[in-house]
Amino acid sequence: MKVMVIGGGGFYGRYLVADLIEFSEAEILVVSRNPPADLANHPRIQTVACDLHDRDRLCQLMRSCGLVIHCAGPFQYLPLTPLLVAIETRTDYLDLAEDRRFNQEVQALQPEIEAAGITVLTGLSVSPGFEMLFAEMGKHYFAELTGIRTYAAPDTRKHRGPAMFATMLMGVGQPFWQPEGGEPRLVHGWTEPEWVEFPPPIGRRLTHLVLEMAHLDLLPDEMGVGTVAFKAGTEWTVLNRLLNLSARIRRRWGWPRWERLTALVRALSWLMGRFGKDEGGVIFALTGRSQGRELTHRLAINARRDGGLIPAILASIAASRLISGDLQASGLVPLNNWLTTAELLDELRGRGLEIWWQPDGAAAWEQLPAGLPANPAEGLA
Repeated sequence: MKVMVIGGGGFYGRYLVADLIEFSEAEILVVSRNPPADLANHPRIQTVACDLHDRDRLCQLMRSCGLVIHCAGPFQYLPLTPLLVAIETRTDYLDLAEDRRFNQEVQALQPEIEAAGITVLTGLSVSPGFEMLFAEMGKHYFAELTGIRTYAAPDTRKHRGPAMFATMLMGVGQPFWQPEGGEPRLVHGWTEPEWVEFPPPIGRRLTHLVLEMAHLDLLPDEMGVGTVAFKAGTEWTVLNRLLNLSARIRRRWGWPRWERLTALVRALSWLMGRFGKDEGGVIFALTGRSQGRELTHRLAINARRDGGLIPAILASIAASRLISGDLQASGLVPLNNWLTTAELLDELRGRGLEIWWQPDGAAAWEQLPAGLPANPAEGLA
């Protein structure tokens, strides 16, 4: 099968393409405004220049493919053209979109998706994709799952492109409503600092709320939780504090605009990346009630190298399973049950990623070499 990867030359796109080459037999068509020349050196990769606003050209290219994966951000202000063309050409579609508005617009197209008879999975990134799967994975530890808080520790060695920085900086000081205890609470991007201890070798990081994401709707609607939050922090505390300061200034005076911050933050990131680390990780803190008590159990994904793979890996897994026929689904597929817990853990460990566990009350993280503990106490055995 030929797979079109829109944005395949970007930061996460490259991880996605490399993973598809290793774990599937797909032929890859990388679509980008400025296709990187080095990708075309692989015998299974073809590159072509195309802007995602060019609907006619996209339609022409997509008719030769069995699957399209959209990973060209920032999704906050880009159109749904790739999905609309996928519906028109009856091509299966995946994306890495984390944005709330983008997800809402995809959900509104459910009748058209079902009429086209195609498979669509949207949000195959840390949020909401991994959050939904890990909420499903951990809900049996509780009589009632009430909340999920996600903490991301990205790698910093490899330099991100402008789309990733635009996504991050759009949230600086921006207001949005976030569910807490079943009620909406007004919060702002890059505020509410919190120190979080990640599994080794990452360690302690200063994290902040980032921006408005699709999980704010999906986790309450699909998993019934009343509290949702996503925080992130680089290894460079000074950069995290700079973004927090910018958020506080922007809340008060309405400036600086995110566009004015992009060049500065990219330059700082590039400079710090010369000394940065390659590992990355994500914590999913699941809160719920069990036997009259409120508990919080933590699960984590750890990458000791190539931490940037984590946000791209779900789309590659879904693509490989569609190609092999292991994923049989039609329409807009729910993110919490397209992959079983055993399948997900096998896929992650097969790529060298680690699963860590910290049950309620435990002082330290424990690595899980296989499976998940049947109950929290087993995680400390």
